[in-house]
Amino acid sequence: MNKPATARLPIYKNRAMSAAMRIKDLLSRMTLEEKATQMMCVWQKKSETLLDAEGNFDLRKARAAFKHGHGLGQVGRPSDAGKGKNAREMAVLTNAIQKFFIENSQLGIPVMFHEERLHGHSRLVRQRKTGRRHPRCRRSYLGEFREVNRLDHSRGAAVDSII
Repeated sequence: MNKPATARLPIYKNRAMSAAMRIKDLLSRMTLEEKATQMMCVWQKKSETLLDAEGNFDLRKARAAFKHGHGLGQVGRPSDAGKGKNAREMAVLTNAIQKFFIENSQLGIPVMFHEERLHGHSRLVRQRKTGRRHPRCRRSYLGEFREVNRLDHSRGAAVDSII
């Protein structure tokens, strides 16, 4: 008799299992090198490790730079790739990078992407130069902190109990 597909999955990939069980299983499978690599970010070296001159994913560079198979934690600011990309081109780029790391790391851990947005520093620079606040930066720092803190607490209850 065939087992259900979820029974054949490792616990960390089985969505039917609790977050706590999945995290514990994944951490137990990771080597020290894989754990350390999850704290790494590629930002200014994207053109040397992930992208061609036009800012498109370069499989040859990625294979050479990440041949160890430990994965990567984060790709910073993919939008600064090449000469600028529209939304569809950014989706194609980030999907290609994601596919590479899922398929070419031992545990298939997805990479995180991080983009900048207008934030406190931009707000302060604009205020100093013009005397006006940027229209997108009208929320207070405290309000921003409270929102992020609330989101973290709503998502992280299971994680807090493991860590």
